Amino acid sequence: MMASLGSSVNGSTVSISGNTLVDATGSGYATISLQTMTVKLSGDLTIYANGFSTINGTSFVSGDGAVHRVSLVTSGARGCSTSGNVSLSNNTTVSSSRLSVDAAGKPTIDGTVDVNGRSPRVASPDQAPVWSERAR
Repeated sequence: MMASLGSSVNGSTVSISGNTLVDATGSGYATISLQTMTVKLSGDLTIYANGFSTINGTSFVSGDGAVHRVSLVTSGARGCSTSGNVSLSNNTTVSSSRLSVDAAGKPTIDGTVDVNGRSPRVASPDQAPVWSERAR
C-alpha cells in the first residue's frame, strides 16, 4: 500500500518468500520509507535505495523460523543532503534476522529500536555472541 507520499510504503504485513532483491535507486526518491508494517521473511531481503528509513513500528521477522539476512544498501542521489542515509527509528524491530547496513551517507538509530542477531566478525559460530542494540 502506498502512503500519501509516493516514497513511503505502509500497511499491515508483507511476506517475502525466497531471496528477494528490491532496487529502488531509479525511483526518483531520495529516501524510501517503510512505516507501520511487519515484513515476514522466508528468504533474505536486500533493498538498494538512494536512502532508506523505517518508522512507526516497522518489524522484520522470520516467516519460517529460520534466520534470514536483511541488507540495506544506499548509494545516495545527487543534490540531496539526506541522500544515502539509513535511519531506523520509532519502534523498528529486526528479530530472527541478521541486519547488514551499507550506507553511503549517515546511519542513524533513533527512538526505541531493537536489532538482534549474531556478530559477523568472529572466527567460529561457537564464538558468535548474540547481540542486541536498543536505542531510546
